[in-house]
Amino acid sequence: DLWIEQLDAQLKHAERLSTDVQPNYARAYEIYEELAKQQELPQAYVGMALMHLKGQGREQSTEHALRYLENAFRLGSEDAAYHLGKIYDSEQYQSNDAEKAVYWYRHAVARGSLDAQYRITEINEQEHNDQHAVQQKLQLLKQNADQGHSNSQFQLAEHHLKQADVRNIS
Repeated sequence: DLWIEQLDAQLKHAERLSTDVQPNYARAYEIYEELAKQQELPQAYVGMALMHLKGQGREQSTEHALRYLENAFRLGSEDAAYHLGKIYDSEQYQSNDAEKAVYWYRHAVARGSLDAQYRITEINEQEHNDQHAVQQKLQLLKQNADQGHSNSQFQLAEHHLKQADVRNIS
């Protein structure tokens, strides 16, 4: 237990170093790299990947980020698949590929990511522009909001407010 607590403390320290008001990216990356090499911790690979993706203390490199995230996924990371989906879902990283995004989002959903579920329905809605996708997303929002997921509750409230505005205009 003490060993696990020490690893967790090191991960939190590295995260704090990379997000602090006065960040120390070099030290944060060093900690992540050490944990990745010595312990094969998927969270360390995710931390390194995000630093590469954002160009924090490292040259911005989507290739490095993808490689580290894929490794983290193979090691069991719950977050890696979602981040991979976001990379392929975004034009920001010149990797825009809806098919790959959905592939990774499905893996993230299998590991419990509600946000990945929403992105899949939004992608389907954009591609097919059909009412079925909209209804599917609403059903997911209601289901997850009922289970206490705050982001789902917020999105559902936004949807109802938009519907109310549309009715008031007509």
